[in-house]
Amino acid sequence: MSHLNAAFYCFTPLEDRSSLKREWLARLGALGVKGTIILAPEGLNGFLAGAPESLREALAYLRGIPSLASLHAKESVSDFIPFKKLCIKLKREIVTFRQGSLEKHAPQAPRLAPEELRRWYEIGRAHV
Repeated sequence: MSHLNAAFYCFTPLEDRSSLKREWLARLGALGVKGTIILAPEGLNGFLAGAPESLREALAYLRGIPSLASLHAKESVSDFIPFKKLCIKLKREIVTFRQGSLEKHAPQAPRLAPEELRRWYEIGRAHV
């Protein structure tokens, strides 16, 4: 039996995400779809899977919310459902950037005056 998978995201302000989580768990759970949806103030990111009819109904339900009307999903087919359950997570960001952490741990290149960089090129120390 083939199962339908859908990956999607949508940048749109989401208010009262706790209520959305409860409503969506009940509605999407009743349809038998499984997967993960991340809800953040700036939007959502998700990957759901299930029987084709159920998953299409779940996507139609989500698109029925005015701010998600333009939700586009990339679909694929699999022989199994790649998730054990339906999970909806509330996060501060859809994609965590961990701002500041890169500066602490990333090695820095040496700071060179333009003349010194030119000299490095001349002696073959700098590579383009």
